[in-house]
Amino acid sequence: MKNLLTLALGAILIVPVGVYVISYIPWINLGNHWGLPFFPAGTEGQAFLDLQKSMYDYHNNLRATHPASSPWWAWLLDLKPVWFEQSNYANSTTAVIYDTGNLVAFWLAIPAIGWTCWQAWKRHSLPLTFIAVAIACLWLPWARIDRATFQYHIFTTLPFTFLALAYFLAELWHGPSRGTWALARIGAAIAVIGAPLLWLLRQPLCGLANTQSVNPNTEVCAGLSRALVLTDIQAIGVAITVGGLIAAGLALTVSDRATGYRPLLIPLSFAAALVGAMTVLLGSNGKPFFQVTVQAEYPALAALILLAVPAYFVLRASDPRKFVVGALTAAVIWFVAFYPNIASLPVPTPLSQVHLGLLPTWNWGFQFGVNRDPAANVAISWPGVILLAVAVVGLCIAAVYAARTWRSARYADDEVSELSETS
Repeated sequence: MKNLLTLALGAILIVPVGVYVISYIPWINLGNHWGLPFFPAGTEGQAFLDLQKSMYDYHNNLRATHPASSPWWAWLLDLKPVWFEQSNYANSTTAVIYDTGNLVAFWLAIPAIGWTCWQAWKRHSLPLTFIAVAIACLWLPWARIDRATFQYHIFTTLPFTFLALAYFLAELWHGPSRGTWALARIGAAIAVIGAPLLWLLRQPLCGLANTQSVNPNTEVCAGLSRALVLTDIQAIGVAITVGGLIAAGLALTVSDRATGYRPLLIPLSFAAALVGAMTVLLGSNGKPFFQVTVQAEYPALAALILLAVPAYFVLRASDPRKFVVGALTAAVIWFVAFYPNIASLPVPTPLSQVHLGLLPTWNWGFQFGVNRDPAANVAISWPGVILLAVAVVGLCIAAVYAARTWRSARYADDEVSELSETS
């Protein structure tokens, strides 16, 4: 136990601090020093501790707002990607770069993280516990930061987040419990209708984000309306999309005598709906066919009704392996569709901003409020520092004890299983 505790304390305290300090060697080589005038000799630059203090003061005193900032709880929901670049090119094309995430992977990872945390405790699983602790350590501390933060701050958490999602999908593939299977289906069904739901809830979202404090009277938080112009090509695309979704819905309710056609009819119906949706996106150059001014809630409600068909299909899924294949396929399709936006590929200018209408929070006018109260520049509370150190050591001891207990319990269960098999 003593050796394990020493190793754990070293891993949690000594190794991270050592790696952090060593990473500043290139900075020292630029003429700075560690805080001692003679080490390295002849250096007249900034001291290491002074640099740490200046970095802390910058972040502690920062009270600026930014239209692309977002709080920690919005990152996994992918509510506010950061706009890095936009350039216009020849032939009426535009290239943009967003740090938008893969909505399929992000939104499915949310129930996967909750499942991982629960199963880490229930199964006494050290690998799952490691993933859960890594996510908590890299993500939750941002909840205490009230300066302007950005979605890219979640990037260090994503490897562990996607490990949780991969483990969750593997559980589904190998045969989930009833509760796990229900969680997967409900989470995926909500993800399918998530975009129109956010549009229908955009005004409560504005209140939750405190948008009024940083961008008062923005249109996206008021009576947002647009002139809807539908070309003849887009009208055909709408008809194909609606027809495909209706066919998919009928395929789910056909009689048992027609059951044999379902495996073919359902994917064909959804493929037709996808073709229709692409026709709507690419058919803006046709002749005007229909024009009307509509409130944002009306197309959102229509999209919700249409997407309720695939959401119902997901909710009633009976084959976990097909579910996993469908989730991975959807993630790949999303990546392909949004690849131009992360790779700065020139696309027709009318299409370059189409994705901004997917979520209301992607609109420039929707901004998250940040703390702009004067910074409290107070001296370091050493009793608080000591209390934090004691808490870290206590958690380390608890983690070592739990790991040893769980491992002993697992070995005991394995021995019992072997004895029962041999007998």
